Amino acid sequence: MPISESEANKIFDVCDANKDGNVTKLELLKGLTSYFQKSISVEAATDIFMGLDDNKDDKITRDEFLNQLCRKLNRREAFDKAFNEMDKNGDGTLSRAEVTTACRQCGCSDAEIDDMIKSIDKDGDGQISKKEFMTLV
Repeated sequence: MPISESEANKIFDVCDANKDGNVTKLELLKGLTSYFQKSISVEAATDIFMGLDDNKDDKITRDEFLNQLCRKLNRREAFDKAFNEMDKNGDGTLSRAEVTTACRQCGCSDAEIDDMIKSIDKDGDGQISKKEFMTLV
């Protein structure tokens, strides 16, 4: 389920401890821990921070926070839906046949489909797992 702008604003407000309109790495770590009532590692908070700080100025503005957070979560949902629609047999993986069926609608050639599968199929089993597919997000 995508995050709403209202919910993202609430999270930003909790994270912006000094109310200066920006969130630092430390504020993000403390704010997310407080908001979700769950401990978050420094590494995870740093990864999240780097993904939200568009202009790499070591602070996250409300606009950056809202744009990145809402867009990424909505994109993740769209990719999840696309995977589920392509996974015709519901086994949690995309076979070459399932990928081919979907990609033919976009006009992809066999060579392009093979290249796509090879680039996404990290474990080399010839199928694309949902985890592998979601790395495209």
